[in-house]
Formats: sequence, structure tokens, C-alpha cells
Amino acid sequence: MLKKFRKRILLLQFSLISVIFLGSLITVFISYYRDQNKEIAKSLNDLMQQSISIEGESINDLPDNIFVGEVTNATNIVDSNKFFSFKVKDRKISKLSDNQSDCKKVANKINNRNNKNGKIKFNGQVWQYQTSDAPKFTQKEQDGESSFDLSSDPTSSIVACLNITNPYQQIIKTGNTFIIVGIISLIGIFALSFYFTNLFLKPVQKTWESQQQFVSDASHELKTPIAIINSNVDVLMSEPQNTISSQQKWINNIYQGTRRMENLINQMLQLSRIENDEHRVCKSKINVSNLFINIIDEMGAITHQKKLKILKDVPSNIEIITNEDLLQQILQILCENAVEYTPVDGEIRIKLQTFKDQIIFEVKNSGTPLLEEEIPQLFERFYRSDKARNSKNNNFGMGLAIAKAQANELKGKLSAANGKDGFITFSLALGT
Repeated sequence: MLKKFRKRILLLQFSLISVIFLGSLITVFISYYRDQNKEIAKSLNDLMQQSISIEGESINDLPDNIFVGEVTNATNIVDSNKFFSFKVKDRKISKLSDNQSDCKKVANKINNRNNKNGKIKFNGQVWQYQTSDAPKFTQKEQDGESSFDLSSDPTSSIVACLNITNPYQQIIKTGNTFIIVGIISLIGIFALSFYFTNLFLKPVQKTWESQQQFVSDASHELKTPIAIINSNVDVLMSEPQNTISSQQKWINNIYQGTRRMENLINQMLQLSRIENDEHRVCKSKINVSNLFINIIDEMGAITHQKKLKILKDVPSNIEIITNEDLLQQILQILCENAVEYTPVDGEIRIKLQTFKDQIIFEVKNSGTPLLEEEIPQLFERFYRSDKARNSKNNNFGMGLAIAKAQANELKGKLSAANGKDGFITFSLALGT
């Protein structure tokens, strides 16, 4: 499921960025292409306007002396471009401004086409041409004076030709560059999308894996009390003639199994509420010195039974603004954890100190040092060391996970470490 979700996110992210990028790239190229074509069209128009010159003295010479000449001032034409023009009458070329062989062949090729405007390729060169009706002069006599009217001659036309090989090749080259840049960029976009998708989904993947592990561990923990209940119920049902008092042993086992299940469910619900922010943290000013000492003193019976030595380094009357219930639960979990895993005749040390703008609670206990790779896992749900799993207690490995979540609620930091003095140290740091 997570793999499909990752693929969808990757595809969506890649598609969205690619469409925006390619759209921008195509827009830039189209803008460049239009600018180039406008420049060429303007140059060709200038060529057409400057191609017509009239020579002759008599009215009878005017039609024959409509001359299509060379352009002397085409400001928008690149110097390396070549241009010429010619006149067509009755589908035949009558005048050509450049009699070079290539120009004649280009003119003939254009004349054989039906398009008035367009592009042709000839001998590796690209030509763009434009056609316009040739001018027609009509003599008029008015009041003994002669005048001329200028109009268009539908039987004749003037064709202006411009060699656009260089700008055409430049457009092709630019287009190829844009394609290469686009392909490389798409590869880069995909790589970045892949990287950031994995980066963004890491918390989701971690949460997903945590949920899967939680379900697996919860199922595993529930199997034991359920198996106990089922086995004892089977025994009761196999001896229906016996009285309740004679079956008290099996009933007690069932009761212990249900209490074990109830305890596990309550712990899971408590952790879920904390992680989902379903409660509001109310803070007040409390005396943490008395709170810390009272918690460890309440365990006097257990510590006495295990012959544990308790050392207290707790200055009096240290106060802090925090949530008393959450802090009490955290310290109680840490102290219970220390009492549980300290061997007989062992030692527990509790310490309260202020450092800069923080108050630090420390609970140390003697015993087997933690493995370094084990320390980060101590605050995970259902985590217990192999020795703990083989013990006959009712610990589900939820206590430190709950304490960690509660510490986060108080904006504090809960950590564990092996001390240089051979003690295992749990520290809670809270801001003042």
C-alpha cells in the first residue's frame, strides 16, 4: 500500500513540475521563434518596398522600364544574408536583379509554385519569399497637362527573395538545444522528485511501520492472557459437577488473565491519547522536590524486600510550572523501572539539579549495562530486552514509551545512557 502511495506521489509531483517546466520552456522558445520570424518578415517587407525603381523619360517607356533592382538599404537583414528580387509577367520571369545561376534556379522554383508567400530549400540554402502585384502606370491628359495614375497590374507580380539560412539554422539549433535541455532537466526533475518524495514520505513510512509493529506486538501480548483464559475455561467446563470453591484456582487464573488484558488495553489507550493530542495540558506551579521524594518513598516496601540501597540528592523547595499529573507519571515510571531492573542488594540513586534554564531529574540504578544499539529502542512500544521477556512479570514494555510521549507533551527531553560509574541513567530535562 505504501509503495503504491509513493508511486502516486512521485508521479503526481513529477508530472506537475514537468508540465510547468516544459510549458515555460516551450513558451520561451515560441516567443523566440516569433521574434525571429517577425525580424525576417520585416526584412523581407523592407526588401519588397525598396525593390521597385522607375526609370525612363517617355510614357511609352514606363511599362518596360519598371525595373526590379538590388536593395541598397535593408537595415534588418543580416550582412551574410543574400537577397534578390524578380518580376513575373504572364507566369514568366521578365526581370531578375541577380543573374547568378543559383538565383535563377531559385526564381524558377518559386515561379513554379502556386503559393504567393513561403519558404523553399535549394542546394542547402533556405529562402523565404514574398509576392506582390507589380505597379501599373496610366497616362492622363487634363487641361493640356499629362499625369500618371499608379495602380496594380494583376498580370504581373514582383517577388522578393531573402536567404534566411543563418537565422533558420539558428532557430533549429536553438530548438535542439531546448530539446536537450528539456530532456536533461526532466531526468533531473525525476531524480529530485524521487529524492524528495522519499524524504517527505520517511515520516509516513516510519509511522506505517510503527503501526504495523504495534499491531503485531499487541497481538502477541494479547495471546498470552487469552490462552490462559481459554485453558482455564476448558478445565472448568470439563468438571461441571465441581463447586465454585473447589475451582477457585482456575477462576483466579482467569481473573489474572483479564486483569492483564485490561492493563495492556489501558496502557495502549493512554499512549494513543497522548500521541493524538486528545487532552489539554494544564500547567501550574508545583514543588518538584517533594514530588520526586514522595514517589521513591512510596516504593519503600519493594525496595526493602529487594534490599536495595536508595541514595537521594534532591535539594528542597525547587519549583517549576508544569503539569503535575504528567510529571508524576513520568517519574513514577522511571523509578518503577529502576526498582524492577536493579538486582537484589543493588543501588538506586535519584538526583534533582538545576542547570541554566533547565531542571534535570536523574534516576540511576546498578545492574547489567545496556547495549548501545539497545538504547534508542528503549522508548519504543512493547520493547523489552530478552532478559525482560523471560521474566515472570507483567511488564508489557509500554512504560518507557508512555513516559517518552508524556515528556514530549511537557516539551521536555527524556534520555537513557550507560554511566561511567557503571550505573544505568535515565534523565528528564524540563525547561523552567
